[in-house]
Amino acid sequence: MRNINAFGGPIVYLIVTSVLLFTVLVLSETGSLLPWKLPKMRPRRKKSKHPEEKQSQLEIMRADVIKERKSALKSENALHILSVTKQFNGKTVVDDLSLGIPKDTIFAMLGPNGAGKTTTFNIIRGDISPDSGDVPVTVARHPRIARLSLGVCPQFTAIDSQLTGLPKDTELDANLEALMDMTSLARYADRLANKLSGGNKRKLALAIALIGNPSVLLIDEFYTGVDAKIKREMWGVLRNAAIGKVVVITTHSMEEAAALANKVGILSKQILAVSTTESLSARYSTYQIQFSCSTREDTMKAQVLMSRIPGAKLAEDVATRYEIPLEVGGGGLTLAGLFEILSTQGTFAEYSVEEAPLESVFLKVIKENKILEADSETV
Repeated sequence: MRNINAFGGPIVYLIVTSVLLFTVLVLSETGSLLPWKLPKMRPRRKKSKHPEEKQSQLEIMRADVIKERKSALKSENALHILSVTKQFNGKTVVDDLSLGIPKDTIFAMLGPNGAGKTTTFNIIRGDISPDSGDVPVTVARHPRIARLSLGVCPQFTAIDSQLTGLPKDTELDANLEALMDMTSLARYADRLANKLSGGNKRKLALAIALIGNPSVLLIDEFYTGVDAKIKREMWGVLRNAAIGKVVVITTHSMEEAAALANKVGILSKQILAVSTTESLSARYSTYQIQFSCSTREDTMKAQVLMSRIPGAKLAEDVATRYEIPLEVGGGGLTLAGLFEILSTQGTFAEYSVEEAPLESVFLKVIKENKILEADSETV
């Protein structure tokens, strides 16, 4: 009893000190006196497997990208790309990419160098597997279905140099004759492949890709090294071949994409914009005015005239080209109003007005998203 009374003071002091220190520790960690109210650790989110997930990113995407992700699983789509991600050496080259492409569609995949176009293309064809996500019809995952469903025309022609037309066979005759006629190769049926011109070799590569009437046709930079005449001939071939199919093309030519595609996707690791060419052009509805200026004085006159038009700005590539935003159906400047200004307030004998091409839309999307074209990294 005496020991307790003798040492009671230090014991109480020790207890009080311990409580105070514990209180300070709890306050410093949680801001609360109640340790059981410590904030719960958020569970680590699993990698999104479906386009409907990953809402935090969807909130900052464009409406067409959100719509594309949500519709990627629709049954009417002949080609589904579902939340595909791929890394090489720790660097993400395709990031949670989703697309749904229905039949009767020529889809142009556009993007700067390093945007992930070739990787996406190779994932679709089954040459490489994604780290996550899926493309239901690929060689790697469903080889038997893929052989019937996929036709591939690679960028560089890989044809046996000794290849000629196949011998007559009742089962193949109809298909082969149709393809030879479609690609204008019937006259060269008995000629060795290495004796064909560069353009005809590309036609042959396309014909081979179309054997078996695949539902999905993949074409990688098809027009490399093809002259303008053959290029335009093949545009007609591809339009006919796209009937009832999905045709996916990767190209750096905006002319080809505008001429062929009825749906365009602009990507840099992720989809930045996706819609019909008409819809994308309408979103960035601008007209380009090109003045014929032979002197510095003419250039200054053009600048003064354009300063009177709200929203007009000098194009980045040419000192005498201007971009004019037009509001279709709104209260903004109409095309008729633009011509009235040019004719009544200007003194230029020669100038041209045209709708901004797909290339202009592409550059605006890339600039909007602050993409460096050299390495496709955001600034």
